[in-house]
Formats: sequence, structure tokens, C-alpha cells
Amino acid sequence: MTLEKLTSHNVKEVIYAAKHAKFYSVIAKLFSTCDGRDKFMKVIQYTLALLMLIGIKPYNLIPKLQPKIQNIIGMFGDTRKVIRLGNFTSNLSKLIYLVQGKGLNPSKKLSELENSHYNLLVLRYTSEMINNITDDLYCLGKFGVIDKSIQPIVKPISINLWWTTLSIDMYLNFRKLINLHSQQELDRLRGDPVNQKLEAELSTLKWTMTKIGADMIFCAYDLFNIKANPHYQHSSGILSGLISASRLWTSTYSSVTY
Repeated sequence: MTLEKLTSHNVKEVIYAAKHAKFYSVIAKLFSTCDGRDKFMKVIQYTLALLMLIGIKPYNLIPKLQPKIQNIIGMFGDTRKVIRLGNFTSNLSKLIYLVQGKGLNPSKKLSELENSHYNLLVLRYTSEMINNITDDLYCLGKFGVIDKSIQPIVKPISINLWWTTLSIDMYLNFRKLINLHSQQELDRLRGDPVNQKLEAELSTLKWTMTKIGADMIFCAYDLFNIKANPHYQHSSGILSGLISASRLWTSTYSSVTY
């Protein structure tokens, strides 16, 4: 083997090893965060639930596996509830920052549109914060930390608040989508070259709205007590989880240097 071939071979091995090392580093980083564990457990949880519903049941060959898979689904659901305990603090900090930001500039007059946007954000963060608190109370009641009678009280409140949050998110993102399309059309009329940054922002926004739509389908089943085929609810849960996990993977992968 010539020196050139040997060097080329070694370089390829180093690149291959570096890629694998980065892959495992990303996995380690993802599973070291609550958000990472939650997103990937969500995908597994609803995938297993959907497989059981639509009849792809490999455990039919071994009936003893059925209760074990049910236990895994339940365990993942409970674990995700525990992982998310205290999430309301994040919404509280965002709400305080938002209100303080306006308070620091009392002389600045907001336009009617800006004021509407501000009020919607306040409502959105407040709704999500209370939603997270009710989720925590439900979780604590389920595990017997507080009286279990709290569960039927907070569950409908949680569902309604989640729907409110999702509706505001969808509205705000739809309004942003219209603005971006208007900017895109304006660039086209002026004969400007394709704005890659704008294209990337539009793509990200469409995926965000797809995730919100999937969450709304999932939430609607519980909110409106829909009796239709539950396959759609579990499918929407998987779609939402996959989009979240994919975006988290991409951002984590780009942040890891090796």
C-alpha cells in the first residue's frame, strides 16, 4: 500500500470514528436533559400504544408479552409526568420577563397590533403556567403525595388550558406565516434573489404549525370527548413527538463539537 493510500485510509477512519463519537455524544447529551428524555419516551410510548390498537401485535405469538407492553406504556407515561414536574417555573420566568420588559419602557406606546400581540402572549404564558401546575397536581395525586380526589378536579382544567395555549400558538404562528409570505411575495415582485434565511424560517414555521396541529388533534379527543377511532389520537401524539425529537436532535447535534 502506498503512502498516499495509507494516509487516505487513515483519514477516512478518523472521520468515521469522529462521526460515531459525535453521534454518541449527542445521544448522551440528549438523555442527560429532561426535555430529551421526555421527547423520546413520548415517541416510544405512543408508538407502542398505536401498534397495540391497529393490530400489529407481535406479542400475539407470546400472549404473556401483552401486559408487559401495557406496563411499559403506563410506566413511560408516569415517568414523563414526573420529569415535567416544576415546568411551570419556566413559564413564570417568561411571564415576568414579558411584563417587566413592558414596564421598563412605560413611555413607549404600542400600536394596536403590538398591544394585541402582547396581551395574547401574556394570556398564553399564564394559561400554560396554570396548565403545568394542574398537571403537577394531577401527577402528585396519582402517586398519592396529595389526596387523589384532586385528579378529577384538575384534569378538565388542564385540558381546557392546554387547548387555549395551543389555539393562541396556532393563531400567532399563522399570523407570522402570512407576514413571511407577504415578504416573500414582495421580494419576488422586486426581483430580489431568493432569501435563503426567509425560506428556512418558513420551513421551520410550517413544521411548528404541523406540531401544534397534531397536539390540537390529540387534545381535542379529550376536550370534546371524541369517540372516533383512537388511532388518530395516538398517531397525532407520535407525529408531535417525532417533530419535537427531530428538532431537538438537530439543535443538539449542531451544538456538539468533536
